[in-house]
Amino acid sequence: MKPARCLPILLAIAMASAEAFAEPAAADAACAHRGRGFVQVPGTMTCVKIAGRAVAEADATGGGRGTRMRTGGTVSMDVRSDTALGPVRGFVRFRVRDGEAGER
Repeated sequence: MKPARCLPILLAIAMASAEAFAEPAAADAACAHRGRGFVQVPGTMTCVKIAGRAVAEADATGGGRGTRMRTGGTVSMDVRSDTALGPVRGFVRFRVRDGEAGER
């Protein structure tokens, strides 16, 4: 799959995350000690945070060189839970880039 095709998915995730921040649910109180953005998985003591960002840039250059498009995005998931042996954490980050954008 071309990275540019992932951009609509990344935008949808970012918009859903923004809505979650705007209206905190009652279940968020159970995960407040984990940090901002964590929500509790129903029926468990596990807290999850899904975050992301999407970037799109365009440069118009003179001298007949035309334009350049760069797109990219990041989606991450952070899962934390307390167990009998102590706290457990899982973290996954997926990054997509297309064009000449540098690492940020």
